[in-house]
Amino acid sequence: MDGNVMRVVSRLEELEDDVMLPASRRKVDLLLREHYPEKEAGAFVQGLMELGEVICLPQSPKCEACPLAAHCKALAAGAQERLPVRVPKTKRRIEEMAVVIIRAAKDELLVFKRPESGVLGGLYELPNVTADPSCSAEEILQKMEAKYGFTPTDLTLSGTGKHVFTHITWNMRIFEGKADRVPEGGIWASKNAVMLPTAFRKLLDL
Repeated sequence: MDGNVMRVVSRLEELEDDVMLPASRRKVDLLLREHYPEKEAGAFVQGLMELGEVICLPQSPKCEACPLAAHCKALAAGAQERLPVRVPKTKRRIEEMAVVIIRAAKDELLVFKRPESGVLGGLYELPNVTADPSCSAEEILQKMEAKYGFTPTDLTLSGTGKHVFTHITWNMRIFEGKADRVPEGGIWASKNAVMLPTAFRKLLDL
């Protein structure tokens, strides 16, 4: 299922799907399976590949010379130059963070509920702040006070972690700390008692 075949079929069927997605390739494969001649599937696909190489070009396709012009939905709609659809990949934004793991008795953790909107909306999180690698422990504590209304004590760097979302990558420095009280909005809970996302859950096992 090379690019030539994807382009030819996308134009023939006037497909608006992003041809770079695996789901689009599966869709084209299913469409082709309806037309494979018995015992000649290889030759059939080879013909589509050559059609894409010589006639159904990425730019300025030679539609007037195409043997399938009468069956091409894109040509009929005047969309042959626009298809196939290729959505540019969005470069992931990098976010540098400091995450503080604060444990209590019975394997409980200090967690806070995230806002309903945004990344991981409505789930619980370990205390965390935006902090690039140059941020000192003192600066991280100040950020914690500003965000959560408390300052962890005995802050110790214990490792690093990473979590990749569709459009964001979290680079996380992991700290262990203590809290002499439960700040407003925080609760003590085991990792299995609340909806703690994988992005934070996996840090507990590092």
